[in-house]
Amino acid sequence: MRRSILGITTLLLSCMSIAPAFAAEEKTPEPLQQPAPPLGMYLHCVAPDAIPEDGYVGSVDVAYGLTRTGRTIDLEVTSSTDPCLEDSATKMVGLWIYNPRSIPKPKRGAPLQMNATLKYQLFEDNAANQEEYLIRLREAIIVRRKTGNDAVPERRKPPALNDFRDCIRSADFRLERVVVAFDVSPEGKPVNTRILGSTSKCFEKAAIRSVERWTYAPRMIDGKPAAHTDITSSIEFQIGER
Repeated sequence: MRRSILGITTLLLSCMSIAPAFAAEEKTPEPLQQPAPPLGMYLHCVAPDAIPEDGYVGSVDVAYGLTRTGRTIDLEVTSSTDPCLEDSATKMVGLWIYNPRSIPKPKRGAPLQMNATLKYQLFEDNAANQEEYLIRLREAIIVRRKTGNDAVPERRKPPALNDFRDCIRSADFRLERVVVAFDVSPEGKPVNTRILGSTSKCFEKAAIRSVERWTYAPRMIDGKPAAHTDITSSIEFQIGER
């Protein structure tokens, strides 16, 4: 696990447990990609004066279906220790990909049902340089709370077809997602857009171009427009019909 506050969007969860919701004797789907939520997606959920001594923030249980192409669909939070963590969990589970050859044939054509528990661990208990890390973590939380993550969108158009037309190979149903993070300028314009993860790199440029066209309501502090930082969004590309 990376112990850098400056590279805050690169710190990942330390533990995830995946439990398929089907009989034990059946083949277990093989994960090809399972990114965990970066710290920047849930930093605002941690109070600077109440950082857990063991680094454990909480957990989220997510139920989802698996398509024959290995994509996750119909995501639903079944339980969590903190509702604030739920958005980051569903966004990242939406990026998970499984080996299509390892997925058992579902009954009656319905998606295979799966369950996962995402555990949020800021750091390992008794880790080296923990005191220094906690100081920097508190500073980062305070800054994040000042800049806020509650930007209000005024216009959010979906990606333009021309931006991802070359990614369409057939008329068969296909679901792809891209999760982005970006800041919002005092003028309400998205800036510094970066990719947190995707199910297909081919769609990443289209996602970035879409975000660049969005606008947000100015955030006012003491009567003056202020910036937002580390806004996250999941952009979905659905091709064909189920």
